Amino acid sequence: MRRVEGIVSSGRGRANEHIAHSVEEIEHLTGLRIFPGSLNIVLDDGVKLRVACAKKFDNGRRFIWPAFIAGQPVWIYRWQGTPFHIMEILSDKKLREVFDLKDGSKVKIDLNEDFVEKMCLREKISTLVIWGFGRSHLYYRRTYTSNRMIFFARRCMRDGQRK
Repeated sequence: MRRVEGIVSSGRGRANEHIAHSVEEIEHLTGLRIFPGSLNIVLDDGVKLRVACAKKFDNGRRFIWPAFIAGQPVWIYRWQGTPFHIMEILSDKKLREVFDLKDGSKVKIDLNEDFVEKMCLREKISTLVIWGFGRSHLYYRRTYTSNRMIFFARRCMRDGQRK
């Protein structure tokens, strides 16, 4: 098992939209009726997940991997382009209530070591530059940055989860 750690952060509500359109497909893949929305975790260190090990839905554009938080089975949810420092967590329970989590709470996620893929040099640099130095500005603020330069840089450096 590989343990990754991160901090709970409020999201933009986009996962709720994605999941709402794929509830039956996700239920078929996981065997669970997923609670609407996700628990957003900003990881201490970026983690690239092996897409070949994922269960795919929405025509292969979205991915889930099984994991655990404090022994509770959960699903890591990502889509193409999700930054390596971000994990969205799906569950059949409202995890904020189950574990009394608030923004800023520390969370430990256990996942199969085989799911983790080594990042290439470009991905490591991108993760360090964009998310390492800009994390507090990009993700921990009440309002999200929609700076086109950041997204352009991420695309040029191929930052984020890919097929």
